[in-house]
Amino acid sequence: MKNLKKVVAILLVIMALAGTLVIFNSCGSEPSEATIELYMPYVVSLDPAVAYTDDASAKLISLLYEGLTNISADGTLTKGVASSWKKYTDRDDNKVIEFKLKNTQWSDGTTVSSENFLDAWERILNPEFNCQAAPLLFPIKNAQAVKRGELTVSDLGISADKQDTLKITLEDWADYDTFLRNCASIALSPIRKDIINKIYDRKQQKENDWSALVAIIANNGPFFVKSVSFGNASDNKDTDRPYMIFERNVNYLRDVEDGGDDIDEYVLPFRIHVNMTYGNDDFWPEVEKNVVSSTGKIDNLVKTQKASMTAEELEAAGGEAGLRATITAQIRKEEALKLSDSYLDTLLAKINVNKDLFYDEYNEGDILYNNALPFDEEPSQAVTTKNSMITGSFLFNIENPLFADAKVRQALSMVLDREKIASMVKYAEAANTLVTDGVFETGVKTSFKDKADYGISTTATAQDVADAKQLLAQAGVTGGSFTISVRACDVDILIASYAQDVWNELGFDVKVIVYGYDVVTYTVRKLQSVKDKNGNITKEWIDEPIYDTLLHDTFMDVYNNATFDVIFFDIHMLTTDAFPVLAQFATLYSGRAYNFSDAASFDVVLPHVTGYVSDQYDELLIKAMTETDKAKRAELLHAAEKILLADLPMTPVIYYQNAYLKSKDLTGIKADYFGVTHYDKAVYENYVAPVETEGEEVADTTAAE
Repeated sequence: MKNLKKVVAILLVIMALAGTLVIFNSCGSEPSEATIELYMPYVVSLDPAVAYTDDASAKLISLLYEGLTNISADGTLTKGVASSWKKYTDRDDNKVIEFKLKNTQWSDGTTVSSENFLDAWERILNPEFNCQAAPLLFPIKNAQAVKRGELTVSDLGISADKQDTLKITLEDWADYDTFLRNCASIALSPIRKDIINKIYDRKQQKENDWSALVAIIANNGPFFVKSVSFGNASDNKDTDRPYMIFERNVNYLRDVEDGGDDIDEYVLPFRIHVNMTYGNDDFWPEVEKNVVSSTGKIDNLVKTQKASMTAEELEAAGGEAGLRATITAQIRKEEALKLSDSYLDTLLAKINVNKDLFYDEYNEGDILYNNALPFDEEPSQAVTTKNSMITGSFLFNIENPLFADAKVRQALSMVLDREKIASMVKYAEAANTLVTDGVFETGVKTSFKDKADYGISTTATAQDVADAKQLLAQAGVTGGSFTISVRACDVDILIASYAQDVWNELGFDVKVIVYGYDVVTYTVRKLQSVKDKNGNITKEWIDEPIYDTLLHDTFMDVYNNATFDVIFFDIHMLTTDAFPVLAQFATLYSGRAYNFSDAASFDVVLPHVTGYVSDQYDELLIKAMTETDKAKRAELLHAAEKILLADLPMTPVIYYQNAYLKSKDLTGIKADYFGVTHYDKAVYENYVAPVETEGEEVADTTAAE
């Protein structure tokens, strides 16, 4: 047995800026002291096929899941769950990649298998599953046809016949290296189909959010989710605030049956503690209370609108349940809008007070790693910054008549002074394109962004304001009311508030609406033995509540259902290739879920959530996908981005940076190519390692019938 390395108790604080603080306790050996603590507004999801849409959740997912490959900070492709891979042409002249998997287990001890990847990728390519990461898988043979519902998953070029071998058949035009790098995206992490099926709604034929149920989820990364609480004191932290606890996965990369390697060889910190109260505790519950009190109003609206609809119109609206959901969402928006104005200043004040406190503690030596830096202070030492490959952008809902004319979107974009916004945010850069630095032009060490000879202005002058007003006049728009939807995050609110001011100066009436979360509780059906009055034992189904849940993100509801006017959204690059991020704006490749019950045929496709449709843009993306000459392919993608920045269904605002201060006493913290920080090897020599515990088994629940 190797000597246990001395590890650190780390306090990570992710706030509205996804900031991080690290504090060390160097005395004692109780597990509660070997803890990484994260504070964040809320977690969108722990589902890897969903969480990539939110910066804070993406950071957590990288701790809980691991894909086939990784990309190191210098852009080198490295091994993840895959121990090796080989590329060859089969007897039918098909391109093939065959992955050999490492001997590693899920947190419940189940072996990570090729079938787990197959299940994850088939799910993303399910036509009725909403996932903008789908283009990452389009190099796989028949993947596009499967996503459009033209073929079934049995036609997909993936084979998982052996537990430790995943065989991928690619399209003729696919590039081996590009696909291998796509596999490093956290969105393509493996999942457990048996866990999803435990709460699958068979009556509605749809998934429930399995990642919200700690009682059943398992993780294959260095850490696993141990518990979630919404207001109860834990055994290691005396608090009434909601939190999640992650512990290191003792099955990670270890052959436990054969005794296994020392877990410290793979993971050092014992526990991660995530507090989820920030920015939501006194706002969204008040909104939901008002929505509940409006039940009578909602009932009347449903009754009135239903009476005025034809049977076909009601079916298209999703029946009475769908109609009620739409009306409830509108009432929720109205109630949130009533409270948002007064809430914005209160939220920003809370965040600023805490950031100042954390900064003072860092200067006093109590905090060794600080990623929650104040906007209004200049640190006494050099700040380390890393590009996050995320573009903060405004998306315009083109289905709203106010934004139907591109001239209106151009006018709104040109009055945004991005240099000023980046200065306000401090640790960001002004964005003039969608695609960020870090995306390859033709290969490693080549930059797509550097080759862009186009882009929008990052400044706004008095002349730009005058030109914007002229564009609005040409579009016949003299004003109008609309809302900007944002998360409860200081960066988002600052940017939205700035845009509100400059857009109001153009004659619009703009309001900022902050979306929070609901606490979701599920019931799981279990088969239970029951003794009747005669002593006979029978089996019957019971509904058992599960209270360990995550927070349901109402912001993503607004985004996915396209019920926003303007929304500030984080667009992740997903991989080192420009195609997947640009493809989401192409009609054929948006990744949005189909509703075949309302479609006359499987040829119906859904555009991006903005409603953007451009035949010219679509044609360029179609050509780019199958172009095998890398230089020509890059030219096509540049031409497409140029059109996108002229039509502006979205307008880029800032490129995010991961900025932090770190003590020289802290070692082992590393960032990957996407700017995500990994803490599994964090070391502080004064700490004594805690007593280890085993991963918890998955709860014995049965799928709902």
